[in-house]
Amino acid sequence: MIIGLLLRFLYFLFLIFIIRALIGYLFPRSPKGKASSPPPPSSAGSSSKAISGHMEKDPICGMYIDAQTALHTDREGKSFYFCSEGCQKKFVASSP
Repeated sequence: MIIGLLLRFLYFLFLIFIIRALIGYLFPRSPKGKASSPPPPSSAGSSSKAISGHMEKDPICGMYIDAQTALHTDREGKSFYFCSEGCQKKFVASSP
């Protein structure tokens, strides 16, 4: 009687394993460590600015930011780009 129950239990576990493997085969997940690619940005109703790909270094914190979307200040004919208003204010305050 106990052996019969044990065999039924093992058979049940085996069936669950097979069903799980079949589902995994039919509906594969994305590989671990790799995020799926984000959806492309839509142009309709988008309020975000386009990214230019040209990076500039913030002179205060050293962070690299996109030149098209970053805050900037011109000084002595040169443009300086900032990651935040805080960095921009520090730069303006340190001006001679």
